[in-house]
Order: sequence, then structure tokens, then C-alpha cells
Amino acid sequence: RMIPVDERDFLASFASDFLDKEDGIQYHAAMRSRSVDIIVTCNVKDYAFGDIPVMEPAEFIDKHLK
Repeated sequence: RMIPVDERDFLASFASDFLDKEDGIQYHAAMRSRSVDIIVTCNVKDYAFGDIPVMEPAEFIDKHLK
């Protein structure tokens, strides 16, 4: 499922502690949607202080698709 991104997510990212602002935009869009159970990314360390569980693609596949 795709989550729409809007100006609020950009503003929240730039006001946040995310060093990678693109990751911050994705995180804030996911939080705003209230429908994301997990973020799958190769940049797990960038989400260390977030409230949504994060895993790498291989870990997600092992846990959810096998």
C-alpha cells in the first residue's frame, strides 16, 4: 500500500532529529497515516529513535514471507 506524502510530512521532517530528511519524510507520513505496522528499509539506523518498528528487507522476508 502506498502512503500519500504532503507538505506536513516535509515540515515535520525538517523540524525533527532525522539527519536523512527523506527518511524523516517517510517516517512522518507513516505516523500520520496511522496504518503502518513496520517500515522496511536498508537504513535501519536512521530510524533508531522512531516509534514504528523497522527492519531490513531480508529480515522482513524471513519473518513474514517464508
